[in-house]
Amino acid sequence: IERVLVPLVETADVFVAAGIPKERVFVSGLCIEPALAERAEAAYGKRLERLAGAEPLCGAYFSSGAEPRRHVEMITTAALSTVSQGDRAILFARRAGRLAEAVKRTFDEVRQGLDIVVDPLDIPARMHDAALCLYDDRRELNEFTARLFDRFDYYVAPSHERTCWALGLGLPTFIVEPPIGSFAPLNRDYLLEQQVARSVSDMEVAARFGPELRRARESGGLTAMAQACWGRYEIRGFDNIAGLLRVGGSEH
Repeated sequence: IERVLVPLVETADVFVAAGIPKERVFVSGLCIEPALAERAEAAYGKRLERLAGAEPLCGAYFSSGAEPRRHVEMITTAALSTVSQGDRAILFARRAGRLAEAVKRTFDEVRQGLDIVVDPLDIPARMHDAALCLYDDRRELNEFTARLFDRFDYYVAPSHERTCWALGLGLPTFIVEPPIGSFAPLNRDYLLEQQVARSVSDMEVAARFGPELRRARESGGLTAMAQACWGRYEIRGFDNIAGLLRVGGSEH
């Protein structure tokens, strides 16, 4: 084994305990999109101000690429619940995918305004309380999130999506259940242990997500989630890995 790259010291300890030499394990830090890492501190400060204020909050909603039906239903229901309470939701969905169709159908059925945004370079300055951003590939999704990130007060997603955001960016997360895949249960448990996340366990919880979110804000719970891990972890993992590769390349 040349090197094992891991994001956290806790992860490194697992590999060392399993017999991997410590000098072969490189702790990179969290691999957060560079465009977000650069703005992390400024965005965090403004987010805390909004969480402590009275203006509507804005949540980001993501599914995984596979778009499991249960996750799609819970994400759509939770987003509609928050918008019905007067808050805002920005949903990100694969163009013509299951989530996109569910959101359009559900919001249309209740006649809830919904902006459909198809180009990250053409985001309206003013949007309805709900917006659906459609993308074709990960590059386009990353461009959407980079342009809209400063608006996010929390996000809703499966536990294997954007785990690093909750740990490194001071962005409270709400996990739609169940965890799917090998690493999702581990991610879920770690986020809950660190108190940066709460579970949206079933459709009943999703249906009352808006009122629950409001109570969490009023009680200070959302602020506590944002603060729980802020500043604890290195968030420039991509830069650190690039530096490692440069050093390694110069040795050959």
